Amino acid sequence: MRKLLCLLAILALTAPLFAGTITLTVTNNHDGTFTVGYSSYTGTKPVGLALEVAMPAGEIISAQDLTLYDGPTADSFFDVFIDYAAGNPAAYQAAASTATGSWLGTAQPLAAPTVPGWIPLPTNAGDDFVICMGSLVGTAPASVAALAHLTVGDDGVATGCIIDLNTIRGGIVDADGNPMTVLCKVNGDTAAALPRTFNVDKDCFPSTYTTYADWVTYGKPDCWCASPWGSGYQCYGDIDGIATPAPNRYRVFTADLDILVANWKKKITDPTLNPCADIDHKGTAAPNKYRVYNLDLDRLVTNWKKKDTALPRDCPRVE
Repeated sequence: MRKLLCLLAILALTAPLFAGTITLTVTNNHDGTFTVGYSSYTGTKPVGLALEVAMPAGEIISAQDLTLYDGPTADSFFDVFIDYAAGNPAAYQAAASTATGSWLGTAQPLAAPTVPGWIPLPTNAGDDFVICMGSLVGTAPASVAALAHLTVGDDGVATGCIIDLNTIRGGIVDADGNPMTVLCKVNGDTAAALPRTFNVDKDCFPSTYTTYADWVTYGKPDCWCASPWGSGYQCYGDIDGIATPAPNRYRVFTADLDILVANWKKKITDPTLNPCADIDHKGTAAPNKYRVYNLDLDRLVTNWKKKDTALPRDCPRVE
């Protein structure tokens, strides 16, 4: 009995040492941005995260484009944005607390979100950046695809970015206050210990799509891409990338039809083909292999005279 009590006492004293493991994910979105999330954790739920992103010489992260997710899903578990540091990771700069709707520290207004559910932090560019967020309530989701979404500099390209724990703010801790063991996957590779190095590029059309090779063959036209490179409506028939003037403001109208007609039955090998007229991003079957044909026309007709408010602006659509 005495030995059992001793063993229990030892386990009680050493329990904080057995914190769980969390696996982060870093994803190059091929549009000049990257997303940080986590794919799994073991043990007690994570409640605080402090991650540091170091940029290579000459590159910056635009803090205006650093966005922390607070959407109406399980991801909003991490809804307290404690602070952030740009340029000097040891610095303290107050960030938003969505739990109270106010600032922690010096009062400042938040810019309006450009994407629903994403909260942009104040403009301040620096070589390094710290993402610091936490949670006070709720059950941590098993995985979070997007904790933060960051834009790289002006050219959207950076080689040799590094993500690591920010030890000044405690790294990642669980609900018991224990530091968690942190692994990280970069673009879906094998999980490995931090720090991890990754690259960001500006392929604005997803490389995982079956039509990616066609996009490359076309010369990587911006019109196929999401906003701000494309209009975000091209896959619905917005070939010219603009809406008509007020008061109608039709997104799909006669100018788009004119371009489609001018490219009717053209093939991908035709140097005069306007790739924006290839609305469905696919060709017909052999032997013709027309890039602009009936399915493109059908989609344009379906969305004829529709306005921005009637279309979801989600081009390129998920395959």
